[in-house]
Amino acid sequence: MEATTSLTCYTNPDCYEADSVEWLDQNGNRITISKREDVYQELSDFKSIIYFNSKNLSLEGFYLCRGRIAEGVVKQIKVGVFDTPPVPGEVSSLSVTAMSPSTVHTKWQPPLEPFSLKVLGYTVIVFPNNTIEYDTFKVANTVTEITIDNLKANSAYSIGVYVSSTTGSGPASFTPSILTHRNTDELQRCLSLTLSTDLFSIELEELETRYLPVPFGTRFTIKCACSIQASSSRPLWYHGTTEVTTDRNQDQFQENIVKESTLRIESFSKEYTGLYICQDFFSETYVYLLPINARNIELPSVLQPPMGYQAELKSNILLHCPVRGDGLTSIHWEARSGSSLPSTKPGHPLVLYNVGLEREDDYRCRVINSEGDEAVSPYAVVSIYGTPTLTTTGVHKVVVNVTQSVEFTCQVAVETRAVHTPQLLWFKDDKQYNVTNVAIRGRKVQSVHDVETTAGSDKDIHNYKLIFDEALIRDIGIYECRLFHRVGSTHNHATFNISVQFKPQNMTVSPNGRYQISRYSVYNVMLRCIVNGNPLPLMVWSHNGTSVRQQVTKQLEHMIIPRNVSASGRYVCAASNILGTATQSSLEVHITDPQISVGDENFHNNSYVTIGNNYPQEIVCSLNGIGVNEATVSWYYPNGLEVSTKEGLSGPYQVHRSGGRTIEAVMTWSPLPDATERASSFSGEGFYRCHIRTIVEVELDYYLGVYITEPVPSPPIAITLRHEIGASLNVTWGPPINFPVGFIRVYTIRHYKIEDDEYVPVEKRLVEKNAHSYVFHRVQEGVQHVFGVIAESNGGSSPMILSYPTLVPVD
Repeated sequence: MEATTSLTCYTNPDCYEADSVEWLDQNGNRITISKREDVYQELSDFKSIIYFNSKNLSLEGFYLCRGRIAEGVVKQIKVGVFDTPPVPGEVSSLSVTAMSPSTVHTKWQPPLEPFSLKVLGYTVIVFPNNTIEYDTFKVANTVTEITIDNLKANSAYSIGVYVSSTTGSGPASFTPSILTHRNTDELQRCLSLTLSTDLFSIELEELETRYLPVPFGTRFTIKCACSIQASSSRPLWYHGTTEVTTDRNQDQFQENIVKESTLRIESFSKEYTGLYICQDFFSETYVYLLPINARNIELPSVLQPPMGYQAELKSNILLHCPVRGDGLTSIHWEARSGSSLPSTKPGHPLVLYNVGLEREDDYRCRVINSEGDEAVSPYAVVSIYGTPTLTTTGVHKVVVNVTQSVEFTCQVAVETRAVHTPQLLWFKDDKQYNVTNVAIRGRKVQSVHDVETTAGSDKDIHNYKLIFDEALIRDIGIYECRLFHRVGSTHNHATFNISVQFKPQNMTVSPNGRYQISRYSVYNVMLRCIVNGNPLPLMVWSHNGTSVRQQVTKQLEHMIIPRNVSASGRYVCAASNILGTATQSSLEVHITDPQISVGDENFHNNSYVTIGNNYPQEIVCSLNGIGVNEATVSWYYPNGLEVSTKEGLSGPYQVHRSGGRTIEAVMTWSPLPDATERASSFSGEGFYRCHIRTIVEVELDYYLGVYITEPVPSPPIAITLRHEIGASLNVTWGPPINFPVGFIRVYTIRHYKIEDDEYVPVEKRLVEKNAHSYVFHRVQEGVQHVFGVIAESNGGSSPMILSYPTLVPVD
């Protein structure tokens, strides 16, 4: 054994029954945790490590690792620790018996330690006491006895046995010296044996057989004595080949003194018939005896008298009287008081139902056979006492915090003269609760019983206590103390409802992490938060720091509707009660908008494309994102009709495609042989509409103008004039209808004044395309003014729209 040797014992932490493991030394004592000792252990959850700090032979031996749970020992493993491999110990229970002048028989048992070594076999040594020479015999590991012959008569021998194992041979164990028998021709023979019974005395010669009639059920005694004064005479009785025992507690036994032996049978029965042999041990003189039954029937006998009985008032009494014999008819029951009792059949008990105090009496049974032979048992005393009463009743509610102590007490009143302690068992949630009374991890649950005796009272009070020195969450439940009667199946009980308070813990939320969903998804998101706590905690779901739902419960849910993009953000679940708070982030919810695109990246809503004589290959309208698989995308003509899905010569057609997170409608034109034919065959200029419809009934429209050449803008709309401070006029207008604003290059504003009913040009201004107003300063006072607005594009100029004449007064 090396210094600082260590052994580790552990149990599977997934096995929830396992609570702790620990090491015990060679004597079964718990090993210390002090590191100053030669041997110490370190304890942790599900594991214990034993350390040996010195090489000390006193530390060798077998150490025990024991795993324990609340209900007791789960499993234990024994491990040997030795400096060198140990050899087996001595055999046990070694004995030897002389069988004849040349034969002895020896027996033994395997060594007790070490139990883990494999025994290969045994070696038997025969050692004559007057010489140094000896003989040996090898026997298998399954043999534990051997007969040795060819020995010298009237000689002393010692017999030894040792074990051979995988680690070596153990020490030999020897018997005391034994003397073999002398030869018959050397003995002073006992020529005859005298046999005497209770009724006669006879003398039998050697090897003579005498048949004796002995009735069943009688007491039988026969003595065997040597008829001469042989100093070595020692008669023994054998039943068949088995020596009769000397144990006086048996029905058949023998009493031995010098030169005689007495065989006694208390009640002769069939099992005692057969061949009996009286043998003189030293002279080997035999006589034979064969008893038989005179009437060939077994007389009645009571095998076991009725037992005394302590019975509860109004319970049932069962009195048993086991009997045997031939021709038995019935068992008669008698009470010392003379009260009448029914008879029973052999093998059936006497049952007295719902007994009262009048049944307190002495009872015996009498068995009779068909020929009038009978046997009577002694009296048995039956006493009646009142039923134990559980004085603690009702339902008791106990509320404690974690680690506080709890104690329940059930009291039982029992009559003083009752000899039976009432049986009271503890139950938890309707299952029997086993109490170990052993501290596990510093925490102990005890079951205590004491008795209160009051002078002059006919009842004792039994107190049964269930004590928790530290209440844990797993102790929550309904406890009962149940009082079971000794007779019958009824029981009383008291109930204790223990509630252990603790702060919220073991919180779980689902889903968790980051959660992404499309605003067009048909499914809503359910946030669920579950927590343990007593009392029930106030649970709160918050969104970006603002409470959105709260309730006193152990499970709180909150529904997120993805069509509301503002529902995106961080959701947190919190729970709190009077003992503390538990908070855990749930998830980040991100609600996405699918991406809509038409054509290439230069296209946007209400834009247009000029295709000239070279038709585009295709124009794509697509919807891309999460949850778009159930949406529909389709192109519509400027007149509102859906574009055909069949290929034609005079207009476009569309094809629908989908895959992954994308769904799209592709509008294209049939190929034509030359540019002239393409130009002449094209029809349907105007704004085409891409219509998108989602599964949640959301509809979107995207417009794209398609033209052969650059279109001319329509005139601006709603031109107005407003006179401002001084000689200033503010001109405002609206963009052209059904024309992409992005394709207007510039607005031209023409200023006129009216003189002699004619429009006289004053000035012209160019305004950038995104502007829809312009202020003219220092206009002529006392004159009417008119303004015109023209939209300019690459396709040309729109018609001019004029304002109403406006007079600028003289300031």
